[in-house]
Amino acid sequence: MLLGSTIAYAGTSYQYYNTTIGSFHGSGYTSYQIKAYGGANGGLSSYGVGGDYQVSAAMEDDDGTHGAYTNGITDNTFYTLAGNSNHLTGESIRVHFRNGWTTPVNVQVDGAWASN
Repeated sequence: MLLGSTIAYAGTSYQYYNTTIGSFHGSGYTSYQIKAYGGANGGLSSYGVGGDYQVSAAMEDDDGTHGAYTNGITDNTFYTLAGNSNHLTGESIRVHFRNGWTTPVNVQVDGAWASN
């Protein structure tokens, strides 16, 4: 029996994402994962960033506390997402993407990530 409508993936498994980031410093989010190792760095494998734009990403918990942002995310590249000591084992973590202040369009991004 499935309880609830949200499935949280274990943080050590890479989970596919496909999301739209709003224009002019807008945001986009992945689904949540369950943090396996408190404070650990995560990994993000970016498959595509629409329109030759670059975006930023950080791990964020369900209270909005995030690690340092990784900037300049482009196509077909792997990135380390900085851990945060307040991201505890068992906590729900997602990736918060954001556009630049001057990006005039929504940007589609896809790839895979793990909170670890």
